[in-house]
Parts: sequence; C-alpha cells; structure tokens
Amino acid sequence: MTSDEAILSTMGLSKHFSGVKAITNLDVNVKRGRIHGLIGPNGAGKSTFFNLVSGLLPPTEGQIYLDSVNTTNLPAQAVARMGLARSFQAAMMMPDTVLENVMAGMYYYSGIDPIGTFLRRPRVFCAQEREIRQKAQEALDFVGMADSAHRWAGELVWVERQLVQIARALVLDPKLLLLDEPTSGMGLKETEELKGIIRHIRDTGVTIVLVSHDVSLVVDLCDWVTVINFGEKISEGSPKHIQSDPKVLEAYLGEEEQHA
Repeated sequence: MTSDEAILSTMGLSKHFSGVKAITNLDVNVKRGRIHGLIGPNGAGKSTFFNLVSGLLPPTEGQIYLDSVNTTNLPAQAVARMGLARSFQAAMMMPDTVLENVMAGMYYYSGIDPIGTFLRRPRVFCAQEREIRQKAQEALDFVGMADSAHRWAGELVWVERQLVQIARALVLDPKLLLLDEPTSGMGLKETEELKGIIRHIRDTGVTIVLVSHDVSLVVDLCDWVTVINFGEKISEGSPKHIQSDPKVLEAYLGEEEQHA
C-alpha cells in the first residue's frame, strides 16, 4: 500500500439519537501517514464520529472501512485488534498505578484474559505479564512519563492524565491513533510539548486523526483538515484552505456569539 491510500474511510456515515442527527451523511478519507484534523464548534459531532469509527457506537446508516476492511458493525475490541487505538476527552483512569493503567489497555483491547491464562498456564501468564509490563513502560517513556510509572493514577494532574491515556493507546502498537481533544486544559508550554509527541508518533509510522475545536492547534499540526458543523461536513482541505473558508469562519463566529 502507498501513502496515498486511505487507512480510514467513511461513506454516508450517519448517527441519530432519538431523532437528533448527530452525524449526517459524512464522507471522510484519512490518508496513511498523515495527521488529519477533524474540527468544528462544540457539539458539532466530533466525539460521536470517534465513537462510531472505533466501534463504541453502531451507525444509523453508512459504512466504515479500516485498511479497506468493512468494520461498520464490529465491536470495539475487534476494531482495536485491527490496529485502531484512541484517547478520550475525559481522560478516564482506573484507581491503580500509572503503569497498571497503561497495561490495562493491552489486556482489554487485545482480548487477553489474565486470570484465565494464569489458572490454565501460569508460566505463559508470567512471560506474557513481563512482555506487557515492558511495553507499557516503553510507552510511558515515549510520552515522558517513565518516572511516574508507580504513582497512583489519582495523584495525576490533568496534563499527566492525558499523557497516560496516550501511552495506553500506544501500547497496542496501533497503525491509526484517534486523539480526542488531547490538549484540553493544557497551558502553552504543555501544548507545545504534546505537539512534539504527536509529531514523533506520526514519524514512527502511525496515522493520526486529531479532534479539536482549537483551530490554531490543528493548523499547526495537521496535513489535512475536515471541518464539520451540526454533524455535516462543511469544508475540507489544507490548513491554509480551511483558515480562509467563509463557511468555517461563519461556524466559529456563530459559536462565539452563542457564548458571548
């Protein structure tokens, strides 16, 4: 496959909740090797799109393809095993150590049953445990959190929680990484550091889809940008193109007026 081919495609993707149209007839093609931005005002449908393509929600209509395989009705675990990993805007953590939180991503999405494996084949379990622990430590090192491996997750500040859940996604060795508002709550310094991490992830061969309502972040990081509003695509193109698109400006100005 070449870098020009789409690693993720949606065709006519729609999601309705009791008559509310969260996503409507959305076609998106994410090219391999890119950082692809998905932006829009609050409530535009960005997180719903992530929930659909990662298998957490079934679509009302339309098709989803990951690496040319139809994943439309596959559960989240199956989609993850095909190479898709994601972060969540809420930065959810379990009440365990940082390292165990990262390891948990491997157990859950890979379908490994640690208790069953230990009872049936304890030696296999021990070897598996060491491998997963090592991969989790490497993922924490990648995001600059290696020294926090044995801290309790409840001690983490918001920025650290975001980094840990990115590590939890990377431990799966994904080919496609979905990042949902990764710089939410961060200051300028932390945002710049995370930009470097995201670029580093892309440079290792991982394609990234970045959801954000921060246009300046997306313009700085992304190779291609899709803009949605009220669940529909209103613009798409290079960062330079979307910055000057009247439809994009109107969508964001409308949001500002609502919050004024």
